[in-house]
Amino acid sequence: MSEQEKGANAAVAKWLRETWANGKYACTLDIGAAYPWLSHSLALLGCDAYALDGEPHGFEGYKGRLLTGDFEEDLVLRNGGLAPNLITAIHTFEHFYEPVAALKKMRHLISDDGHVFLRLPDHGVPGFERDLAEGHYSIHPFYHCPCSLLQCLVELGDAFEVVYTMPIVPGQRDIVLRPITKRPTLGLAMIVKNEA
Repeated sequence: MSEQEKGANAAVAKWLRETWANGKYACTLDIGAAYPWLSHSLALLGCDAYALDGEPHGFEGYKGRLLTGDFEEDLVLRNGGLAPNLITAIHTFEHFYEPVAALKKMRHLISDDGHVFLRLPDHGVPGFERDLAEGHYSIHPFYHCPCSLLQCLVELGDAFEVVYTMPIVPGQRDIVLRPITKRPTLGLAMIVKNEA
């Protein structure tokens, strides 16, 4: 990982810590972290930081905790002692073959006051072609946009709401989800004529 990439990860970690994991105690889980600089940076900021990957590459001085496994296949559950209040998945969500099931697992794992941060390619953001190399779909089963993520959330049910989204040029989008703890109610107001 280049020094520029390390600096970018450290800046994202600082923003996440200050904005979405700003409590006294912050437990974080970074999914798909082959080189876990983000979790290292979060650990330096005082988080109990975990990184999960099929083949995580720790490095000298790494401050977080490494977990080896496949998020979609392996059981990483709350009753196993891990209850993060921040889950991050940077360029990982598009790798999930069953994104609704992956979101369901995230909801089971995340604390009720937590957040899920996704950074993923978005074909609606200029420069998306950068991530569309030949053979793209043989590696990444999906290429998401806000509508496809919303469809996943609808299929999942009352599990998450979108609290933040921002396009990142070239061709990416940041999305933050918050767990839904109480089934929402719907109110309706209508303008009618003559009490019709």
